Amino acid sequence: MVSRRAKILYDESLNPFAEPRTSVAFSEQLRDKLKLMGFGGDTEKPVGIEFDDIVAASFRIRKGVGKTPCEKCSIPELSTMEVFFKKENMHPSGSFKERGAINSLLLLSEDQKDRGVITATPGNHGIALAFHGQALGIPVHVVLPEQSPLIKQTMCKKFGASIIIKGSNQAEAKEFATSMATEKRLAYIEGHDHPHVISGQGTIGLEIIDQVCNVDAVVLPVGGGGLLAGVSLAVKTVYPDVQIIGVESKRCPSFQTAIDAGHPVTLNIDHPSALTDALNLPKVGKNAFHIATGLVDKLVAVSDDHISLAVLKLIENERAVTEGSGAAGVAALLGGYLPELHGKRVVVPLCGGNIDPSVLSSCIEKGLALEGRLVRFTITIDEKSGGLAQIITLLASVSARIRDMTQEQILTDNNMFTLKVKFFL
Repeated sequence: MVSRRAKILYDESLNPFAEPRTSVAFSEQLRDKLKLMGFGGDTEKPVGIEFDDIVAASFRIRKGVGKTPCEKCSIPELSTMEVFFKKENMHPSGSFKERGAINSLLLLSEDQKDRGVITATPGNHGIALAFHGQALGIPVHVVLPEQSPLIKQTMCKKFGASIIIKGSNQAEAKEFATSMATEKRLAYIEGHDHPHVISGQGTIGLEIIDQVCNVDAVVLPVGGGGLLAGVSLAVKTVYPDVQIIGVESKRCPSFQTAIDAGHPVTLNIDHPSALTDALNLPKVGKNAFHIATGLVDKLVAVSDDHISLAVLKLIENERAVTEGSGAAGVAALLGGYLPELHGKRVVVPLCGGNIDPSVLSSCIEKGLALEGRLVRFTITIDEKSGGLAQIITLLASVSARIRDMTQEQILTDNNMFTLKVKFFL
């Protein structure tokens, strides 16, 4: 059942000409909550949001953020269910982060807008802040960890942000950024846990239930938890029976760990994956965790192999370039992690497309190899008897394409013409 108040607010959110009845009041309430947070964006007690905050955000950002398409999937392997892809990778900055970024910037005081903002981020949140900060004339400082993808550093600079590379991981980058925020009195905007950010991300949920009728499930990538919190609150308020499923990386199941412990816990990530940089947050946000708890029906953790395959399938079938983190929801479906969704109507946001070209290349090759479309093998042959020519002729007869071949002579007492040949097909 849909509550009458939720239905009224939801209907208002779809009217581009109306003014929201609740936006001013709830924005003021949220500002009061955030006074507790200070410039560092941290507080002992979690700060929640309401459905009204998401509705207000949808009005607030509608002139700065376009509504992304939600189109039916054409991947053959997913034909046993009706899947729709919400293409958040089509935003100008390349990810869903634009929603929370612009909502946060628009709610700054005039003094804060003049002073500027700062954040620590693996990339997409910083890009989105830079993009909208440039348009609004608000100075943006982005602190990135040393191992952040080069493409994300480049895009932050492209949109006019001041870039600082600091720290070997996200935690160290954030420590520096919050210190700088206090010193220079900059507004610190946390990319996955700031209430204004979470409200902005929640607008995806409003669009999903407007664009797709009778949704059974929404499958969402989970890093810091802000997307999961905002979308689950938006969708569950209007349609409580819709399943909300979170997808984490097996290398960093921070949300599941938080659920098991009853509170956010910091994980030690020894070897973070470049493929899923946005999912490699060792600790979920306490505000996001507080909001999402009780709204999430299931969590699954997927492997890098299935994420690589998802990226490949999206390129081949959807002509959609996504980063590994943005394809995590598709990976969960392709990898068979959610068999209960067969025959259901499922929406999966493609959350970001800012993938490093070298990572994309490796990802495609891994995906092809997993499907048996790329093969590596080593064979020992007798060069004197024409073994190399024979094997090449055999490969040509089955239309195999030799991508690379290396040979090494094996010196033995018995035969000086033995070769070890490595093929990459």
